[in-house]
Amino acid sequence: MNIVLLSPYFPPNYYHFAVALRQNSVNVLGLGDASYGDLRFELRSALTEYYAELDLYYYSLRELPRGLEDAGRRAVAAFNLRERFFHIEFFHLGDAHWVALEVNMRPPGGLTMDMFNYANDIDLYREWANIVAFGRSQIHFTRPYHCAYVGRRRMRTYRLSHAEVLHRYGDLIPEHGPMSEVLAPALGHYAYLFRSPDLDRLRQVIADVLAV
Repeated sequence: MNIVLLSPYFPPNYYHFAVALRQNSVNVLGLGDASYGDLRFELRSALTEYYAELDLYYYSLRELPRGLEDAGRRAVAAFNLRERFFHIEFFHLGDAHWVALEVNMRPPGGLTMDMFNYANDIDLYREWANIVAFGRSQIHFTRPYHCAYVGRRRMRTYRLSHAEVLHRYGDLIPEHGPMSEVLAPALGHYAYLFRSPDLDRLRQVIADVLAV
């Protein structure tokens, strides 16, 4: 049997899951953004294979992939979600097939709320307050931009300096700044948000900013 564990080192005590699986003769495959050498000995010993992806980025897309909105609406109906923030994480298994990973009854973490705002020229913080105070929202959006989160790590030397990133792509950056040390292991030490109506343009920017 093969089991894939995402970020098997976080939270720190979760390495016990990998150890217990290995003791039951399960092949444990790890995927994370920490280097293999930084993993504690017990975790390294429990992993059959480990793949480290040090570059950190993700998107808020103008158009939802096929099948995702339907899967999300069915999850919302099943949990009868109303008047609260939530976010749902899915695995894409190909074509229009999506499988829910988890449902969280809270806003998404990091700068995701800001990504939604910048992608749509809206203010979700205010719209939530309108629902709480007045029981209604008059939000309208057209999804004019793709928005990308890019996190860079303090220990890596990148081809473009921070000043060069701002000089070259400043017109695409609605927000940037350091991340808290609590979030840095998962999201990087410094964050940039980029937005553009052109997804290919955004992908090229990400490649340039993360190039070493």
